[in-house]
Amino acid sequence: MKKACFKMKQIAVLFTAFAAAPVTPALGQTMYKCADPAGIVKFQQIPCTPTGGGEAMTMKSIPSGASSGISNEAKSYMQERDKYWDAKAKADDEESKRQDTLRVERQKAAATREQAAAQRETAQAIRESGRPRVIIVR
Repeated sequence: MKKACFKMKQIAVLFTAFAAAPVTPALGQTMYKCADPAGIVKFQQIPCTPTGGGEAMTMKSIPSGASSGISNEAKSYMQERDKYWDAKAKADDEESKRQDTLRVERQKAAATREQAAAQRETAQAIRESGRPRVIIVR
């Protein structure tokens, strides 16, 4: 279960990286916000009209370094979330093992009942056959 949780984290990271990839070339460049006659807003790398219409916007690059990325509060939340999922995966594994043990014990009990029933049937067949019981004492 822990492998599945780790695998999900890897998939989430890869998905985020691929989702951000198309945006990456636009960072640090000038983009233009253009509205068409229907009022639909579009963003593009060339001016809206040949004469340079549209609102020019400079895209900010992603910060790097020690102070970049998510806030400490977000990091703390993600760490607590990871701890929760790790604990849940551990509890799920333990419950799975417990259920497996119970299943094995139930199978043993069923086999014991079947064996006892077979012994009763054998004893009944011997009684019904009318043969005297022979006990050999040496």
